[in-house]
Amino acid sequence: MLERAIRRQRAGDLEGAEALYRDLLERDPRNLCAQVNLGGLCHARERFEEAKGCFERALAEQPDLAPVHGHLAAALHALGRHGEAEGHHRRAADALAAFVAEREASCHAARA
Repeated sequence: MLERAIRRQRAGDLEGAEALYRDLLERDPRNLCAQVNLGGLCHARERFEEAKGCFERALAEQPDLAPVHGHLAAALHALGRHGEAEGHHRRAADALAAFVAEREASCHAARA
């Protein structure tokens, strides 16, 4: 069902995609892909408060998702909450830096 929702969104059927994302989340509220994609769809439709909620729910499940912190920051900026947005920009940068450091350590360990 997630793939169908993504296909509909890419084809411009935003209402159909939204309905599928919501159905997925009703069945599995912890589905991060559906939560983040629904947030992006809501943001694109200028429903920033709804987008914010989707991104916050995704981060409640997995707090170190750098891209989702970035998406949440964008929604917060759109809502005029710039101070909060800046905090999420920092968290996104920190999470990305930690990911890169982890990958580099793995590569070095593999070569040793």
